[in-house]
Amino acid sequence: MSSATSHRLQTPGPMGFRFGSRCTGAPHCSQPAVLIASYDYISGVNFNTHERQVCAEHARRFAAKHGLTMPIESRPLLQESKR
Repeated sequence: MSSATSHRLQTPGPMGFRFGSRCTGAPHCSQPAVLIASYDYISGVNFNTHERQVCAEHARRFAAKHGLTMPIESRPLLQESKR
């Protein structure tokens, strides 16, 4: 049995996204990724982190579900993607 311990939304590091530039937040989403959604969890005695690259819509849903605020540096990207 595993349990989530913390949730985060963050901008990609200086090297950019790991898996290209498309959203991996849903199987058929092909929108550009703007943030990384991640959470830590404990499974048995192991501490693990799960990350996904998410588009603006999936970032908003993740933030709403886990009570997070959007990172300030991502707000211009999120506003552009609404257009």
